[in-house]
Amino acid sequence: MLDTYGQEVRFFLPTTISPRYVPDNMDDEGGIFVGDIVNPVYADTVPYGLNVYLEIHGRRGVSAINSPSHSIITQFDGDSVKVEFSAQTVAMDRDFVLDITYTEEFQNRAFYWTRGDEKFIQIDFVPSLKVLNNHADSSKEIIFVLDCSGSMNGSSIKEAKQALIIFLKGMDASMRFNVYRFGSTFEKLFEMSKPYTQGNLETAVNYLSGVQADLGGTELLAPLLAIYQDVIEQDNHRNIILITDGQVGNETKISSLVQGHSQTTSLFTVGIGYGPNEYLIKLLARSSGGASECIVPGERIEPKVLRLFRKVMSGKINNCSVQWGFEVDQIPSMPIVYNGEAISIFAKVLNGTAVPNTLVIAGDFMNSRQEWVVSIKPVVGTDTPVSLLWARGKIEELEGGVASASGSKQVERKERDTKEAIIALSKEYGVLSKETSYVVVEKRPDAQGGTGDLVFRKIPVMLTKDWHGGLRGPTKYSATRLLMMDSGHEVDVCHYITAIKEGINCPNSIIEAHRMSRRPSATTKKQELLLSILALQRGEGGFELDRAAVKVIGLSYANLEECAAKIVGQGKTDNWVLLSTVIVLYVLKKEFSDMRAMWYGVIQKSQKWYEAEASRVKPSIDGIDLLEWASHYIEQNKVIGTVEKHEA
Repeated sequence: MLDTYGQEVRFFLPTTISPRYVPDNMDDEGGIFVGDIVNPVYADTVPYGLNVYLEIHGRRGVSAINSPSHSIITQFDGDSVKVEFSAQTVAMDRDFVLDITYTEEFQNRAFYWTRGDEKFIQIDFVPSLKVLNNHADSSKEIIFVLDCSGSMNGSSIKEAKQALIIFLKGMDASMRFNVYRFGSTFEKLFEMSKPYTQGNLETAVNYLSGVQADLGGTELLAPLLAIYQDVIEQDNHRNIILITDGQVGNETKISSLVQGHSQTTSLFTVGIGYGPNEYLIKLLARSSGGASECIVPGERIEPKVLRLFRKVMSGKINNCSVQWGFEVDQIPSMPIVYNGEAISIFAKVLNGTAVPNTLVIAGDFMNSRQEWVVSIKPVVGTDTPVSLLWARGKIEELEGGVASASGSKQVERKERDTKEAIIALSKEYGVLSKETSYVVVEKRPDAQGGTGDLVFRKIPVMLTKDWHGGLRGPTKYSATRLLMMDSGHEVDVCHYITAIKEGINCPNSIIEAHRMSRRPSATTKKQELLLSILALQRGEGGFELDRAAVKVIGLSYANLEECAAKIVGQGKTDNWVLLSTVIVLYVLKKEFSDMRAMWYGVIQKSQKWYEAEASRVKPSIDGIDLLEWASHYIEQNKVIGTVEKHEA
């Protein structure tokens, strides 16, 4: 299924396989080194490319189409939009990403479709509940795990650090936290997770400020093992925020570990790069009740991490289920639902039961039982892919079970039965899986038939753009083969990596294939200003504006100091923090309303802090309530519109 957020849908098409990092302690499979199994033959150039032709229906509901990964052209044709690359073909060195923004947000809906004697139902569910207390469930432990391998160097590590700092400053005082960073090795800030205090927050911010991408390769299993071995406090739920652009060769061990601790720990993953391992990134999040984001080079990391903030802090709807009233095979069998986020649920109707006119969806949100009634409409047409989407989801869920299986003969039998079920579904519905491949056979007239022997050919794939983990890390990519197209000979990539380290002359094509040339960030100035303001939030709540931030907002620092001195009330408080907070809250609501999803969850702590202080102190300036005074002051100083001027 396509990823959705608000009014946006993201289409993601993997086109390359980034080299997988294989740890030393991985056992061979059938006498073959794992690196030779998971990594194909690579080449710096290949004699083939990619062409994509997409048709998007319902163009009147589409407000924008954009690709952060490729240059595209769009054409309108009746009620559809046709999308293709601006070039005839493109190199398959990065994944294709297409963002479609609609004019309206998605609504709850359901429909069913008949395929022969089979009936399939699709429910598009977008719960929208008012949050009275954004951080009601504060019995949480949050552990940040940051990839500091060499390939994170540059803007990736800089943006990731800023995102984590903003995340940290939005946490509640009742929470516990820790920070890990990993590469070939790993280290942690605290020996055990510590309470969220101003002192511990400052320690974490100072630690992150000095973090660099200097830990070599990408060994993810070790830090996860260390985290899961720590005892979790009773009634607490642990959340891991993982930011990585790396590739791993031991996917099965990692996914099995994460799934085995899903009752106590949720994993939220952020994948970065031109060819992230989208399958693993989504599998880890899905199997643990978390969520995931993938970021294309040129996109800012912070907005995606702040999306996860909202989900981690309060957005999950627990025990969500569809009250079917008849027998179905539902996918996903246990939906992971977050407030305000769209999810699609599919079902195959069993025993030929008639489909009702409505369905009820129920779930628990903030200790309250909620219900939604969704109407079902029939859909006609042979091109409706509901059955295929159900089959794809069913296969995906079965594959997740196989990935986590290991051990006894009983488990082996279950694994064998599951694989047979996957193959049967794949063949019946024509959907690819890990257990099946489709072979194209060309039939020729007898006169054109060939009589020669079959020849085995290795078809190389392009190295992912900007892949250079081996340049900075240890030589554990040594099994990765690179096929030189000009000679047809295979060479070990690591031989050239070693040569580069030692200053030996290497073919320019190899060096260029690994040279990092990250694209400039495509973010707007307005987004940068917002992030700089959010970074000023205090651990205990409230904002403390500095001179740079005041200038960005468009006010006079000296004048604000004079105004802060005029604040009077019924108790002692920090006038500067109080004034800074009310100004920031007003500016966010007026100036950054279009980016509300980024900042709303993060500033709830400061919103509550200000409301408590205002109720206690009843601050005013010249006899005018401080909030009212601040709104007039900002309008009179023409702050609204300042961002656009800076952006221009």
